Amino acid sequence: MPANRRREYQQWANTHDAWVIEDDYDSEFRYAGRPIPALASLDDSARTIYVGTFSKVFSVSLRLAYLIMPPALIADFRQTLSRFGVKAALPCQRALAAQAQGVQVSPLSSHYGGGGAKSGLLLGFCPFDEAEIRTNIKVLTSIIEVQTGA
Repeated sequence: MPANRRREYQQWANTHDAWVIEDDYDSEFRYAGRPIPALASLDDSARTIYVGTFSKVFSVSLRLAYLIMPPALIADFRQTLSRFGVKAALPCQRALAAQAQGVQVSPLSSHYGGGGAKSGLLLGFCPFDEAEIRTNIKVLTSIIEVQTGA
C-alpha cells in the first residue's frame, strides 16, 4: 500500500478515535529488496494494533501468534486474558526461546520506529545461507518436539 494511503488510514483513526488492525501475515517472506515498513512502525499516534503469527515460519499446527498494541490497550487486554485465559500452549511458547539453543534472533526493540523501544523478538531468514537455515530449522524442530512430546 502506498505511503500516502497508509497516512490516510492513520489520519482516519485519529479523527474517529478508532484503531487500525494490521495483519502482517507474510512480511517475513520478502525475498528481494527492502522490506515494506509495517504501518505500525509509522504510527506516531499509537492507533495501530499489529498482528503477526509464527505459523508460517514454524508450522501451521503451532498456532502461536502475537500482538503489538498501543499502551492504551494493554490493561484491557490483560483483563481479557485473565478472564478467558491464554490459548497458546506453554511448551510452544517455550520453543520461541530458540536463542538459548544457538539459533540467531534479534530484539524487536532495535527495529522499532516509534517513540521508545518495545520488547519483542524478531525471527528472520534473509541473513542466513541455506545451510544455516537448515541447521536452525533442525534446532527449532527438536525444541518443539521435546516441548510437545511429538
